[in-house]
Amino acid sequence: MLAKLSMRNAKRQAGDYLVYFITIVLAAALIFAFNALVVSSEIRTLSTYMDSLTLIVGMASVVVVIILGWLVYYTQRFMLAKRSRELATYILLGVENKRVAGMFLTENLVVGAAALLLGLIGGNFIYQALRAVVFSLFDLPYIFSFGFYPAAVGLTAAYFAAIFLISLLLCRRRIRKLSIRALIEMDRINEGEVLDKRKPRKKIFTASIVCGITGTALLLTRNLGLGILGSFLIILFCYGFFISFSSGVPSFFDKRPVQKYKGGTLLIFRSLSTKLASIGITMGTIALLFTAALLTEGAALLFQNQFNQNETLMTGFDLYIAAPAGNADMTAYEEYIDENMEITSQLRYTTYNAKDDTVTQYVKSRTDYWTYFDYDQLMGYSDYAALRAMLGYEPAAMSENEYIVHCMDHLKPALDGYNDKLVAGGIELTQGGMYNEVLTQFTWDGNGRGFILVVPDRAVDGQTASLDIWAMMTAQPVDGKVYQGIQDLRDERSNLSGDPDIYDTLMSKAGLKEEYASLSALVVFPLFYLALVLIMAAATILTIQFLSDAGKYRRQFQILYDLGMDKREIRGTLNRQFAIFYGMPVLPPMLICIVFMFALGQAFDAGIIISAAHLWGIIGFSLFLFFAIYLLYVAAASHSMKKAVLPD
Repeated sequence: MLAKLSMRNAKRQAGDYLVYFITIVLAAALIFAFNALVVSSEIRTLSTYMDSLTLIVGMASVVVVIILGWLVYYTQRFMLAKRSRELATYILLGVENKRVAGMFLTENLVVGAAALLLGLIGGNFIYQALRAVVFSLFDLPYIFSFGFYPAAVGLTAAYFAAIFLISLLLCRRRIRKLSIRALIEMDRINEGEVLDKRKPRKKIFTASIVCGITGTALLLTRNLGLGILGSFLIILFCYGFFISFSSGVPSFFDKRPVQKYKGGTLLIFRSLSTKLASIGITMGTIALLFTAALLTEGAALLFQNQFNQNETLMTGFDLYIAAPAGNADMTAYEEYIDENMEITSQLRYTTYNAKDDTVTQYVKSRTDYWTYFDYDQLMGYSDYAALRAMLGYEPAAMSENEYIVHCMDHLKPALDGYNDKLVAGGIELTQGGMYNEVLTQFTWDGNGRGFILVVPDRAVDGQTASLDIWAMMTAQPVDGKVYQGIQDLRDERSNLSGDPDIYDTLMSKAGLKEEYASLSALVVFPLFYLALVLIMAAATILTIQFLSDAGKYRRQFQILYDLGMDKREIRGTLNRQFAIFYGMPVLPPMLICIVFMFALGQAFDAGIIISAAHLWGIIGFSLFLFFAIYLLYVAAASHSMKKAVLPD
């Protein structure tokens, strides 16, 4: 009989707490998908960088398990409190505590097992989506194919066993120790109002706001010690804000009686303050989870933007080798490249130092720019024209008495106003134009650091050489093994010289793509993984808390309906109450995230964030992704609440 009762209760639990059940299913699917990503041999063989995927996803999974463990434990305790009278009735009818505890354990294990099974099925689809994204990062063709990954299944099952067994054993132990009276009274116990009406609510509220502002400012310093202190202050802000808010609502309206009785305000804020008084700590925790989710998701998007920009800006050549002028003995490179690569076009050239750094100082005074060269960099026009032809750019015309400025996009606004004459090789030149295509200028030993001055060939005669460069375009992308062989030659050359300044710069377009594709998988994927689980966990707890009062709200609205309030007013009051309840724990994290992302975006190298509009676009997309997930929970809760609450 108890076994049948457990199965019936498991089915009822999955229905009554559908949002929780769906969240657990999605969590299982995510865990399986990322475990499959780790154990997949085809993914690991894409790049040597992917060897670190196991460690990084493993660390992210530990955090996910802790978050889900808290979610399951919180929900089990919540369900235990809501069903305490039912369980007390079983004991009153003669069922032993340990049997009741075992029944509670069994029915929740059935729910967990069902969620795990559905998650494993759905996880295959999520894994295919992740696999498709990874393949697209490496520019590889994707073919849909299901696979069985015993190791991923085993890891996911082990994680779920740890999550559910620990949580349920704690609940089981509690049931076995509780008396009938304690069980009957359990659903009346709330967190309790931390601040009663006699305490200085306004001071606590004000102090929490100060903590939030100060904590956010300290996070922006990018100092470890101050960042830790800032994180602590933000935690104080989240808890202080919700604790003091729940106590301060009655005080606020006592001084504003006109607003108190306006429309459905009294009902909305009376219900809200009563609810927050009992779950202030929970709301603070939810706000922290949302803050962590937004910061994690925002950081993921900023890093992804950096990887994309780096891949584009670093070089357009299939292979690029630069060495300090006078030390560029490339004999070993030549022999190796002749044996392993087919070159379609190439150019060996030299860049030169100008007589001073006038243009560099001009740029530094007008934009974010850090200096690498002590002198402005020069390039002969014939070399510049040949490089443009290699890269497929349109020819750039220039007369014998002119110079061209070639710069990166982000420096163009600063250089637009520079029209001074340039003296090179004893020749006075006037500016003849400005170009900003990608020309390997985003690195130390590139064609200038951010910009270069192109002068007639006769103007570089007698100038001090800066770099000897070999730029190549190849018939096929440079193979990873071949590129590694060139790197080994570079390291050997540096070690033999004994001079730390003799360290050639090597760049391969294919190698950079592989590196940044791997970094996306290693950094961005786990961050989104964490952010998604954080959002789901927090939204689930919020939804369970709100829907748990459906019976109370139905009685309240039924009375109002009987007293003459029409359904339109009731629906509007419920919508306002719903919006405030779901908006409160999101608004502070959203403000913190916007400030943090704006500051973090400014910390990247110049050129990564193209403009303020670019940064605001990333911030906006981050918020869009967050609310796209969050509003699904809001919509589900709204539908369920209206169905359960609105009078017939």
